[in-house]
Amino acid sequence: MRTPDLDLSLWDKLKLIKNHKTMLAKLTSRKLWAAVVGAFLSAFGQGLGLDPASVQWAASILVAYILGESHVDGVIQQTKALGQKLLSRKLWAAALGTTLVALGSALDLPESAIQWLATVVITYIGGQSYVDAKKLSQQNAAQ
Repeated sequence: MRTPDLDLSLWDKLKLIKNHKTMLAKLTSRKLWAAVVGAFLSAFGQGLGLDPASVQWAASILVAYILGESHVDGVIQQTKALGQKLLSRKLWAAALGTTLVALGSALDLPESAIQWLATVVITYIGGQSYVDAKKLSQQNAAQ
């Protein structure tokens, strides 16, 4: 009996390798990991003792980040090295904002402070996404 991998042509094997690399590359997506963190917080945040409103605001920050990055990606598909991706101000604003908002009740922050913090971070991410997309659009037009 032949094993299934021996039944594949060389071309089919090369396509499988390419698809495997593509799937691994997708695991480096910051938007994917923001969605995973948001889903985790939504599912387990209350069980971990986080205030439901804080979890909601933290998820809102992550949604803003995902939408902002998607907007920029829609203007230009640009591949960056992982080190460059980690320098993103939007990423750090989302990470810090999400952490502070999720832990807001543990830090004894009033609900209004949590809302304002989330609003500021969401506004920053949206504004910076617009600026980044505009800059990339102008660079594309110049080329």
